[in-house]
Amino acid sequence: MKYKLKRPVRKNLLTYGGILIFGIVMAIMEYLSEEFVLGGFIIILLSGGFIINELIRSKDSAIAFDENGFRIGETQYSYRSIDEIASRRERRVTYVKIIVGGETVYKFDTSYENANEFVKQLTLNGVDHNLFS
Repeated sequence: MKYKLKRPVRKNLLTYGGILIFGIVMAIMEYLSEEFVLGGFIIILLSGGFIINELIRSKDSAIAFDENGFRIGETQYSYRSIDEIASRRERRVTYVKIIVGGETVYKFDTSYENANEFVKQLTLNGVDHNLFS
């Protein structure tokens, strides 16, 4: 069965959109009050920046994978070609690098869609990793 390992773009955009709406409401309330504070406008700028960043990063190629191997863009890899799975944990998220031929070919984190399935395929194909342990 084929899967895609990709960013949770819709979830992230909804989150940032909610923060943007909060910033707009806060800016309106600040504008109507006697005291003018820039808090709402700062929230609007930051959330707008996050939305733009998310839209740019959503154009990155996703990994298409199955039980035989994985494809990044037009390049096909087998699980045996993986030199190392480098990972680091920060609070609730694990950041992962797939290293092939001494080069990082893909980066993802545990929030990506189908990350559990990809880790399952790594395990089934004998790739040494410490993800989700």
